[in-house]
Amino acid sequence: MERYRQRLQFIASCLWIFAYFMIATEVCGQLSTLNIEFPRPADAEARARAGYPPPREIEFILHDIDELSAAVDESMAANKKAWTSEGWFRTFQLRSKRISLVSELEEAGYEEDQLSAFLTMKLRDIDYTHNQIQNLLVEGYERLWREMAEHYPNSTIADHADLLVSYRVQLHMRANGFRVAHADLPEIAEREKRLVDAGIGSDALSWALWRTDDESREEWENWMIANLPPESSGVSRLRARQALNQPIRLRGAGFENEPLDTADWAGDVVIVDFWGEWCAPCRAIHSQLAEFMRMHAERGLRVVGVLCSTDPEKAEDYLREQDTPWPQFVVHGLERPNEHPIAQRFGIDSFPTLWVIDRAGVLRHVGHRIDGEWVALVEGLLDESAPESIER
Repeated sequence: MERYRQRLQFIASCLWIFAYFMIATEVCGQLSTLNIEFPRPADAEARARAGYPPPREIEFILHDIDELSAAVDESMAANKKAWTSEGWFRTFQLRSKRISLVSELEEAGYEEDQLSAFLTMKLRDIDYTHNQIQNLLVEGYERLWREMAEHYPNSTIADHADLLVSYRVQLHMRANGFRVAHADLPEIAEREKRLVDAGIGSDALSWALWRTDDESREEWENWMIANLPPESSGVSRLRARQALNQPIRLRGAGFENEPLDTADWAGDVVIVDFWGEWCAPCRAIHSQLAEFMRMHAERGLRVVGVLCSTDPEKAEDYLREQDTPWPQFVVHGLERPNEHPIAQRFGIDSFPTLWVIDRAGVLRHVGHRIDGEWVALVEGLLDESAPESIER
């Protein structure tokens, strides 16, 4: 059995490495053949140093923003239907150019009511392009955020820009084993409340509580429950954490609108796979689950998928090709993968996510990969007997 666990772990590692290598190779090939130009700053001196010309008349800039926004929407819609590296890079270029246009609009002195919407769009474009290029020009993109925070102090725009910078800071802190100081938590909490009240999603406080002591975590989790709406990201994540080691029941419908209810499988060990056909690591884990299911189905193991996809038909084709035997919780018409009601209910926005529910219907594990520890946990739960009240 130990040899099987080691072999499964080795196969999993190889599949993950292969999936990421293929994607990275294709994208990096695009990056290597194209010249990435850092977007235009809004500050006149910084703009001049970067070699950009003075701003044009406002009406011309607005016209270009409208045209470019239509092209961005078209490119992103095409990528949703069929992702390609060329389509990805076209979207990257368009959104990077739109950053420059909004910066030009700011320097030109535009002060109409629509400015706030343009600035929010710029923040999101910076976030998108910053994420895509990872370590390329990262410091420059973070300077754009800081510039916006300085130009619009005491505003939602400044809060939003500070939030995006703080996410990056916290990622670096996590990577190096640090945590946010207790003295900074009240400021983070108040900023999160302002952003949520303004309709801008934020879970910065949840991130900031990473590695903090149990007493502080409980204090600030209670603050989130008392001060943030139930549908906010922070409270949703909190519900997912609170669900661990508690009885849990999922209900929904499959591809043919047939009812699905995990309560019907009481007495079995149930693996819940939050996934999407668009996600390479999800597909890698899918093959592992199929092998694990084949080996242990007769012991009372079940698998159910929560399909987090904007294209269920494409996912169904993939499942048919893989001869997948387990059912799926399906919702049609999602605009974003994490909008699946079950994923939203528990704040699931990282894919794949794997849950393990024991024979008594209690959520025993939340994770993102299959390794030796996971195999040992599931096999241990399979060795347990079902409670007498639900034994069949």
